[in-house]
Amino acid sequence: AMLHDDAERRWSQLRRFVVRSPPPKARLAVCLHLYYPELWPEIRDALSQLTNAWDLFVSVPRFAATPTLHQIAEDFPTVRFMPLPNRGRDVLPWLHLLDAGAFDGYEWVCKLHTKNSPHMRNGAHWRKQLFDSLLGSAAVRASLLVDQPPMNRTGIAGPADALVLLGADRSSRACRPALRRTKRILHWPADDQDAPFFA
Repeated sequence: AMLHDDAERRWSQLRRFVVRSPPPKARLAVCLHLYYPELWPEIRDALSQLTNAWDLFVSVPRFAATPTLHQIAEDFPTVRFMPLPNRGRDVLPWLHLLDAGAFDGYEWVCKLHTKNSPHMRNGAHWRKQLFDSLLGSAAVRASLLVDQPPMNRTGIAGPADALVLLGADRSSRACRPALRRTKRILHWPADDQDAPFFA
């Protein structure tokens, strides 16, 4: 009970996302799922590559209201936090914020999570490579994506070396039955089983 009370007290001191937020002034939102708070300094350095104005949304499990969150609030005073469980790794928190309208009015959303991958021998190297591919390139530093006129359509951009065809590896093949069930529920066509996604 004491740990729960302590986490609640820390949460009460943080600025949270509310559904009726004012319309954004920036064109870019950064959505970070912070399951490993100790990686914040690395992510903060990666985000410093962005030159245009952007807003920061951080989802984090309720129990993980660590002092790091106060450091984030000091680094980015306009940050908005959302306590959300770590389900589907970072996918459910992302969908929850999306459904709540957190990104309405933004032209671009940069989705990140603290990819630690402790089950992989080169997990830390992969994370740094992904951050550098997404945020460290000269094109992104110049914010070419954000400087483009609105595309009037929805799409996903990401590092070319992280693009995976569903069915191309063992883990994605294991997702096929769940994907088929989800498509039936959502009335999506079932003929695009090999649609690519970013790992």
